[in-house]
Amino acid sequence: MEIIEQIASDIYYSYISASKYVMPTSKIPGLLRFAIYYAIGIFAAGFILGTIRTIVLLPVVGALSAVCIEIPLMWLASWLYAHYLTKRLNLSRLWYWRLLSGAIAFTILMAIEVSVALFIFRQSTQFLVKGWQTLPGLLGLLAQIVFGFIPLVQSCLLPLDSATGEQYES
Repeated sequence: MEIIEQIASDIYYSYISASKYVMPTSKIPGLLRFAIYYAIGIFAAGFILGTIRTIVLLPVVGALSAVCIEIPLMWLASWLYAHYLTKRLNLSRLWYWRLLSGAIAFTILMAIEVSVALFIFRQSTQFLVKGWQTLPGLLGLLAQIVFGFIPLVQSCLLPLDSATGEQYES
């Protein structure tokens, strides 16, 4: 409930002091760097886990169970890596920065995934779309959407500093 109140408060104050919420261009390179590193790092982890899933788990437990085993591991990797990058790159803790960074990272992740499927594995776009229409494919896609929201969720879990309006880590 506190998270909802915080978001509502942030939205309210954004209308009152709009200048506080203008995106300073000096922070954009850090945000883009975060999104690029986050997307590439998690793509690499997903490529490794996906290979293990396909070779080891798929023949034993089936496609749906294999994906259900892989997803929590990918979320854990995403959570830990996003936390590491936000500290390392000093990404703003404001919720809208985290939302934007996650959205950009998700877009980059999907662009990489589609590019690898099309140009390296020579799959058609129809094959990709049909894959997302299966239950394991849909769960994988939903897991990638959650990946994009992880930076936002992390910022919402941090307490708010009343002086600066930013979340801080206790």
